[in-house]
Amino acid sequence: MWLLHCRTRKLKYFMSDTQVPPYAILSHTWGDDEVTFDDFRRLSLEPKLIFKKSPGYLKISFCCDQALEDVAKDGKPLEWVWIDTCCIDKSSSAELSEAINSMFRWYKNADVCYAYLSDVKFYDDRSKIELELRKSRWFTRGWTLQELLAPSNLVLFSQDWQKIDTKAGLCDVLSDITGIEQGYLRGQNIAGASIAKRMFWASRRETSRLEDIAYCLMGIFDVNMPLLYGEGTKAFRRLQEEIMKTNPTDHTLFAWGKIVTKPRRQITDDRQLRGLDPIPWDAKEANSLLLGLLADSPLDFKSSRDIVPWKGALDNFYHGYSLMPDPPTIFGRGIRLSLPLVNRGNLHCTYSWTTPKIATVRRMRLAIILCGHRDAQVVSILIPLYECSFNIWSRADEILNEDVFEKLGPAATMYNTRMTITVEPERRHEAERGDLIFSFLGQTRDYYYDYSLDNRFHSFTGVYLLKPGPTKTGGRIVVTRFKLSRFETTPTRMFALVFDRGPSQEEEDGKSSSIPTTSVSLLPTMFKQTEGKYDLFIDGVVWHHVSKGQLLTPSIYRRTMTVPQDTWRLDMHPFPLIRVVVTRIPLNGDGDMNNAIDRVEVMISDRPQAAAAGQPAPAAQAASGQPMPSRPTPTQPTPSPPDTTQQTPAQPTKTPVNYCAAFPLPNATKGPETASAAQAEAP
Repeated sequence: MWLLHCRTRKLKYFMSDTQVPPYAILSHTWGDDEVTFDDFRRLSLEPKLIFKKSPGYLKISFCCDQALEDVAKDGKPLEWVWIDTCCIDKSSSAELSEAINSMFRWYKNADVCYAYLSDVKFYDDRSKIELELRKSRWFTRGWTLQELLAPSNLVLFSQDWQKIDTKAGLCDVLSDITGIEQGYLRGQNIAGASIAKRMFWASRRETSRLEDIAYCLMGIFDVNMPLLYGEGTKAFRRLQEEIMKTNPTDHTLFAWGKIVTKPRRQITDDRQLRGLDPIPWDAKEANSLLLGLLADSPLDFKSSRDIVPWKGALDNFYHGYSLMPDPPTIFGRGIRLSLPLVNRGNLHCTYSWTTPKIATVRRMRLAIILCGHRDAQVVSILIPLYECSFNIWSRADEILNEDVFEKLGPAATMYNTRMTITVEPERRHEAERGDLIFSFLGQTRDYYYDYSLDNRFHSFTGVYLLKPGPTKTGGRIVVTRFKLSRFETTPTRMFALVFDRGPSQEEEDGKSSSIPTTSVSLLPTMFKQTEGKYDLFIDGVVWHHVSKGQLLTPSIYRRTMTVPQDTWRLDMHPFPLIRVVVTRIPLNGDGDMNNAIDRVEVMISDRPQAAAAGQPAPAAQAASGQPMPSRPTPTQPTPSPPDTTQQTPAQPTKTPVNYCAAFPLPNATKGPETASAAQAEAP
């Protein structure tokens, strides 16, 4: 640590803190004529240098003179001062790094700190002084935040070096200007303030260099890290990573962004969710990326002043259970951690594509972070998360403030709903020629689906974009598999929707002349944990014993979709009502169908209760199943599905909403679209 002697104006280096004598320290804002470490070295050789008349040197001279008038804590005269302009050898990167990492401690250990406010005029009238203070640049700079908080004895001076008052005497004014509670200005340990609150203190401050907004906060969060000037905003990310390592249970680090009552991208229009109304395309959304769990700057915490950690986090989430949740850890570009996820009301949001200019549905969840508002008696902060890929999510600059326990119940429920996920900045997925974009619309109580596909294809599950690979090879894409949850029997009966791409026609030069047509199949499947893997014939349907990802069995429930738009509607017991619409959309909006994608909309809704009238009970259905050969052969034709058009069921008193039937029909005459034994295509 270099110190400047007040009488001789010479610098001296002290190796350790135990050797450092009592000293005063200066807090100020930099100007254009500051005197540097090298200038003072030259001053010892050339005492009559002209810079001694500059405002920068006069500031140093006044600081030395003021120190000689004061006394140290032990009653001895103050003969040493530390000033950042001339007491750091910036030509040495190691010394600069040591100084910045030690600066908070140096300000804290000083006997007195002089805050020189070069833009504040002195008045005897206190009200005028307060007005001057509110306009001072000193309260807007990043480095002066720690210079305000660290010293126990801070004295403020005007531009002509007249004493204004001490930090204790101006505590109420300084608190109002800075947003820092008076207790922390009076010496209360700032480690007791939440991470979000300390970030809020810095949210209205700036630094000349982008990296310094992170480096000036290291002492406030009691962390250390190397300086890498030139890294830009990565410095603030590194700061947050270091904070996260030392405070893994303080989730207020993630509680940044605007406090909203509803996420901006969330879809709440029931008609849009049912596919009845189009989802408007948003140019701003299409040209912006979602964010990771960490903020870009302290400015993101401008609404987080009153967010504090949940008091029950340690006992009710991290401790007290045999299986400890994973603490936040760095994982590639993102953060991996355990959080409770809420799917309240089947949450969905919009996804606006860059090309083509369409909007589709994507899944979202609400992540509960272990913090609350002010007293934090309850957890109340939720982060909307948007699915990007399998178990990978992104977020926007929004948070919700709600009583989580009121929505979900006790803390044990929150623990049981936790998932280990990765939150990282979004990677934009671009649709290319021949891709398929899927939307799953409608709701059902009797069926649920999981997402699976053949491993020969690439997919991005969050936005349901599938890339079939070289179109000339064709291929089968297993999009999703639905469990018939109404039949709680063994074997478990399911069905899969399979999309086939036929081989493309090629021109003589080897270039593809057209995008292959898309075919849709419904494949009944089952899962039975027995040694004999055979098919069963139940309710007039052959249920194939197949494994997930290996749905290669031909199906008679199949339709080749025509271009530019085609609709296939399936209305067969025991399956739900299914409707598939495939629309070919040019990528550039120029009508070129050879440079296009297929938009696939799948709508599933519950079958009206009366449609199942007269059907045997689940137990009787299971008992009626007879072993079948593993696969049908040409000599053993597969039984046709029942012709439901001959049935005339009684109308129920209250029919559930049929999302499939409500979807508008395309304006084209392509023949019948409802599947039956006579109408379905052969595989």
